[in-house]
Amino acid sequence: MLLAGMGENYIHRHLFDGHPWFGAPDRERLEKFKTNGVDLREYDPLTDVPDATAKNEEAAASSGNLTATEGASEASGPTPESVSDD
Repeated sequence: MLLAGMGENYIHRHLFDGHPWFGAPDRERLEKFKTNGVDLREYDPLTDVPDATAKNEEAAASSGNLTATEGASEASGPTPESVSDD
């Protein structure tokens, strides 16, 4: 399913891409999928993932809330420096 969902991107984005022994069996499978009517996609994990951090900071800035980084540090609880011995 991963090969069908990513198509050639599965081969090009794989860690072993560039090795002479990698890719040929998967290309053969892709051809078999095509001839048998399997719906192939071209998902690319490097270009289809939105930049969530930038969107969260943008939304926080427009609403006047803390940035994502500031909110995360406060949500984790007090630090030893912020706790007094009194």
